[in-house]
Amino acid sequence: MWDDAFNMKRNIVFISGFGGAGKTTCGQMLYSRLKSVAYVEADWFFQAKPLPATGNTIYRLKLYGVEAAIRNYHREGFQTIIVVGYVWSQKELNAIMLRLKDLDTKISFSLFWLDAPKATRHDRVLSRPGETVTQKWLDGVERKIKNPWPLHHKLVRCEKIEVADKHADMIVDDMLGAITL
Repeated sequence: MWDDAFNMKRNIVFISGFGGAGKTTCGQMLYSRLKSVAYVEADWFFQAKPLPATGNTIYRLKLYGVEAAIRNYHREGFQTIIVVGYVWSQKELNAIMLRLKDLDTKISFSLFWLDAPKATRHDRVLSRPGETVTQKWLDGVERKIKNPWPLHHKLVRCEKIEVADKHADMIVDDMLGAITL
């Protein structure tokens, strides 16, 4: 149903938010509703043993990996590219947009920051099957990584979606309704 509209313009959709906000669930659900679509998890680009010691190394691995994936899928003609979990700061949004500035002008960029109360997010993460993180670890992450909202860029539609009391289907409906076609 949405695919005919997406054929008019190409879309790059960033879905971000803290752990437990529903990024992966919503990204996969959005992916399942479209036909000409590629899906990228930013976490794929810094899974290494040992984990790089510096934030700068992780930043570069994510930036270069996400950029390469977007360019590959774009070159192959996918109409929509969903990128989950990449944008955690204004710096990251600015960096990826600078690196993608040469792509054709028929691309619409959207960023959805999924927001839920800390207790809700932590409950979701801690209840995942096989999850090994602790409440103490989650609290430490949130002390180190500050909430970046509001995010903005002149070429990107940035929208915060409150997700606490919404089913994932409703969130994805909101995303589909907001994407510039």
